[in-house]
Amino acid sequence: MSKKWRRFFWVLYYFFTFSLGLIIAIVFPTINKEVVTYEFLDNYISNEDYVKAIDLLVSIYNKECYLKNEINNVVIYETNSLLEVEDNDTKTTKTILNGSYICIIKGLQRSDFEADDNKSKVLIDDAKIIEILQYDLDEDGVNDTISTLINNDYICFSIDRSYYDSVNSIELVNAKGESVFKLENLNMNFDSDFFNKTDDFVEKYNEYYADLVFSTEENNVLESMYTSINEENSNYQKSGTYSLTEIYKKANRESIILILVYFIWIYILGDFLVGKKYIIKFITYLYSKIKNKLNKKEKKDKVALGNNFYCSITFEGNVDDGFIEDIIITYQNEQDESKSFKCVIVSAANYKTTQRVYGGTYKLVHLENQNYIIDGLPNVLEIKEYTKQIKFDIKEKGENGEKS
Repeated sequence: MSKKWRRFFWVLYYFFTFSLGLIIAIVFPTINKEVVTYEFLDNYISNEDYVKAIDLLVSIYNKECYLKNEINNVVIYETNSLLEVEDNDTKTTKTILNGSYICIIKGLQRSDFEADDNKSKVLIDDAKIIEILQYDLDEDGVNDTISTLINNDYICFSIDRSYYDSVNSIELVNAKGESVFKLENLNMNFDSDFFNKTDDFVEKYNEYYADLVFSTEENNVLESMYTSINEENSNYQKSGTYSLTEIYKKANRESIILILVYFIWIYILGDFLVGKKYIIKFITYLYSKIKNKLNKKEKKDKVALGNNFYCSITFEGNVDDGFIEDIIITYQNEQDESKSFKCVIVSAANYKTTQRVYGGTYKLVHLENQNYIIDGLPNVLEIKEYTKQIKFDIKEKGENGEKS
């Protein structure tokens, strides 16, 4: 590939991958915060830490449970929650804050709320229906299951003041249209102290949120109103009282790790595909350095310091067929004659013997038998290692003193 085309693909690759990376860096943290929030919600409900679960779902709530039915694993809390409603003037949907009761039902079996013709629902006062099917499992365009039952055992829904003036009974119906249980005489009229104390806050919130944004002044007014509500009754709390910081911390940490891994990966891939193979060059360089160090260490291990050590030296002769004579070799130590040595190489040992000698320099001074010629036996023998092997050839002399 020419240099011009390589540069073109280099620019194209990094432009595309970095643009995608920037989009991920902008979008993923928000998405991941939602994912982590639902993880916390599932854990809180599994551990029956319902107040912290409600804290993640609504704006303001009464931490004192309005109703707790242990037989059917039902809890209900008084809250102010967000709701999408249709604007009669513009015929579009808008988000408002309204009084509500949040209901959590735990300990349900997914199989009871799945069927081809799924009739699962919640009946309010035997007539009004709250739809709880919100997930299309078989992707046929029709909601057929409850998302929270796919991996968990609870359902959660709100009873909103915008749709109900009062509620006296709640009935849970399974996929077959059969009643699972029915709670009666609930007297949920939205007229408790909690709703009375938060009515002004709800009205002011919706007034300010009409333009979909809160100014600094509006935020200060709402915060002041909430503080007043909380001071009158500390059980009336706002969202974020418990886990918000922890959720943000985990979500941001996961987002940073993913984004870093992404950019590291696209650099590695880019270096291999359109780059100058710096990574391969670095690995090769690193390998050569390590290999050289290992070789130096191995060489250092083989080299002895001084001559005050023993070397195990092996002499091995390669002889012609029919040669049966013994061979006696004498080496003299040039530094200390007392360390000189003699070895006998016999046919019975296949002309192989091992001698233990001191380190140093030796000179070949004597061959006992003169009826042969030896090739490869050093006249000067340098012993600098702990083991050494010497191989040589043995040839019989001919009648004229030549090799046979």
